[in-house]
This record gives sequence, structure tokens and C-alpha cells, in this order.
Amino acid sequence: MANSPDKIGSKYKFTFLQCTKCSQPFITRTEYSDNPEHYNDPTYGQPKTLYPTSEKTISSEVPTYIRTVLEEAIRCYNNKAFIASVIMCVKTLDYVCKDYKIEAGSLENKLKKMKEQEIIDQNLYDWADRLRVTENDFVHKNITFGATDAQYIINFTYTVIDYIFTYRKKFEQFKYKSKPEGKN
Repeated sequence: MANSPDKIGSKYKFTFLQCTKCSQPFITRTEYSDNPEHYNDPTYGQPKTLYPTSEKTISSEVPTYIRTVLEEAIRCYNNKAFIASVIMCVKTLDYVCKDYKIEAGSLENKLKKMKEQEIIDQNLYDWADRLRVTENDFVHKNITFGATDAQYIINFTYTVIDYIFTYRKKFEQFKYKSKPEGKN
């Protein structure tokens, strides 16, 4: 175990392992502390995979201002600021709407317009609307978010971003290129 230079009383255990399915190596880190505040944290003491990295990359097709907000959501999550992470995911969705010039009204109305304009399909709309309702519940009903909730919402936000800026654009390019010559 190695002492952490930034946290007095914390220690890290590094474990070098081999995957039983693919035989590839991976490295985990587990943090230990004498601090009783950590005892009630369900994520504390859980191994974190350091290699291979499990963080998803955000496509370069995603506009910088949207990518920046999503990256901040991930930083919030990694620092156990789960509520802030969820709020930044909602802000990411709001910026996606803005990128498509859908700026007036509530997030609910913006998502409806995205569905009407076929920017997102019914499944993504339902999922995005559930995120919006979840965030509203937090604001108006004093509901809190834990690590699992925040991770789920980050995964969803990635899905929306991938769908809109990667898969949807590739499909549009495919449709355009697969038309017979001379037809538009």
C-alpha cells in the first residue's frame, strides 16, 4: 500500500490482474482510510479500474461547448459531486437543443421540438424526458442522487450525444451517398 500525498490517513492498494475472459492485464486502485466519514459511502473502498481506462471518449464531431459541459459532468462525478454531475448532464441536453437552434421554452418543449423535427427518435425522447423529470424532482421534491443514478444519467447523456452527433450524421451521409447518381 502507498500513502496518498494529498490525504492524510488515506492509503491506496494497487492490484495487477489478468482478465479471465481475454487474458489482458488490468490495474485497480482501492483507497483505504481511517476517516469514519467514508464508512457510509457505498462507493468508498471499491476498486477503481485504472487500466484499461473505462472512460468513454467524446467524439470530435460534438461541438466544443457541448463537449466541455459533458466533460465537467464527468469531472463532477469523478469527484463524487453526483448532484452537480446530473445538473451538468441536463445542461448538456439544453446545449444540444441550442445547437439545433431550439432555444425558446422549457427543456420539455425543446425536447418535443427535437422529436418533431426528427433530431431524436421516440425512444431517446422518452429517455431524455425521464432525465428532465428526474432533475425536476430533485429541484422541487428534495430528492438526492447517488453514484448509480449519476452514472446512469451520464451514460444516457453519452447516448444522446453519440446518436445526434455521430450516428445520425453518419446515417445522413450514408443516405446521401447511397442515392443513385442524378437523383437528389
